[in-house]
Amino acid sequence: VCLGELRDVVSLMTLARCIAARNSPLAGGVHAALARVAGGAPDGAGAWGIALEIVQVAQVFIVDQELRAKLEAELRDQIAARSECSHIAMAERIEQARLEAARQRQREALADERAEQQRARERVRLADELERERIETEAPRRRLALERQRDNAALALEVRRLDNELEALAVEGELQRDRARQALEQEILPQRQVPEVAHALAEMFQGANLSLYGTDNALVGTLAPLVELLAGRLGGKPPVG
Repeated sequence: VCLGELRDVVSLMTLARCIAARNSPLAGGVHAALARVAGGAPDGAGAWGIALEIVQVAQVFIVDQELRAKLEAELRDQIAARSECSHIAMAERIEQARLEAARQRQREALADERAEQQRARERVRLADELERERIETEAPRRRLALERQRDNAALALEVRRLDNELEALAVEGELQRDRARQALEQEILPQRQVPEVAHALAEMFQGANLSLYGTDNALVGTLAPLVELLAGRLGGKPPVG
C-alpha cells in the first residue's frame, strides 16, 4: 500500500520536488493510504486498532547510480557555488566594510583637518585682535615718546643754535679784542719808537735849535713827545710854535 501510494505521488512530481518535499506530499499520501487500509475512519482509527498520528518519510533513495552520482555532483556544485557565493559575498561585505571604514576615517580626518583649520583661523583672529589692542594701547605711548623726541630734538637744536651764537660771540669778541689790541699797538707804537727816534735825532742835531711852524695840531700832538724827548737829550727845551 505504501509503495503503491508513493509511486502514484512520485509520478506527479519532479525529482527535486520529490527530494525537497518528502515531509509534506509524500508523507501525506502515505498517511492517507494507511488510514484507509487501517479502518477507513477519517481520524485513522480502524479495525486494526491502530491510530496513525503522523507518518514520515525518513529518506529518499535513488536507485540509478549514474543518476545519483550526477545529482550528487550537481548538489555538490550547487553547495560549492553557494559556498563560493557566500565567500564572495562575505569578501564583498568585508571589502565594503573596509572601504566604509576607510571613508569614515577620511571623513574623520577631513573633519579633524577642518576643525584644525578653524582653530588656526581662530588663533590668527585672536592674535590679530591682540596685536590691534597692543598697537592701540601702545599708540599713545608712542605718540608721547615721539613728541618727547621731537621736543628733545627741538631743544637740542635750540641749544646748538645758542652754542653757535655763543661761539660766534666769542669769536667776535676775540676779533674785537684783536682789533682793539692792534689799534692800541698802532697808537702806542710811535710812543715806543720815540726814544729811539729821539736818540737818532739827537745825534743828528747836536747843538741845533728846532722850531715847529704851522697849526696842524694832529702833527704837533704826534711830534710833541718826540720833540720834548729830543730837547731833553739836547740839554734845552726848544720853542714850539
